[in-house]
Amino acid sequence: MIKPADGEYNPYYKSYIDSIPSQDPLGELEVNRHLLHCYVGKLPREIGDYRYADGKWTVKEVLIHLMDVERVMAYRALMIARGDEHPIQSFDDAMFVANSEAKKRSLEQIVAEYDALRVSTITFFKGLTDEQLALSKDMGEYRLSVRALAYIIAGHELHHLGVLKERYFGKVLNL
Repeated sequence: MIKPADGEYNPYYKSYIDSIPSQDPLGELEVNRHLLHCYVGKLPREIGDYRYADGKWTVKEVLIHLMDVERVMAYRALMIARGDEHPIQSFDDAMFVANSEAKKRSLEQIVAEYDALRVSTITFFKGLTDEQLALSKDMGEYRLSVRALAYIIAGHELHHLGVLKERYFGKVLNL
């Protein structure tokens, strides 16, 4: 998949897109999935409710945040790829996490949901033609392309995997 040009996304997402080393964001999503399983599989279950500082999200909340963003970005890609003319709404990721009820869920449940979502996301993007991946929509001050959204999903996750490794798992897993 061709890497999106600067004009195909909000400059806010540039670091996410630039963090993908190849032209294969879907391959990166598979690598990220494997990496997450390597981390989580070695963790004690109680780490799911760990937060490294007051006001920071727990491990379970970070994982749910990753899924929320993946769903929203994939939905945006669907809207653009299918020619939907309705405006694409913003969303409040902090509100989504606050209302996620993560504390009531097990880490295993969250990871199972993550796996199902990941398969769905990759399958969706693989089913798009090159023409559909190149489609974009005017978002006001920038355009947003379908392929940019694939890169944003992968780069956003890569960012948070780095935070999880550094702030949450490093001491537990000796990373």
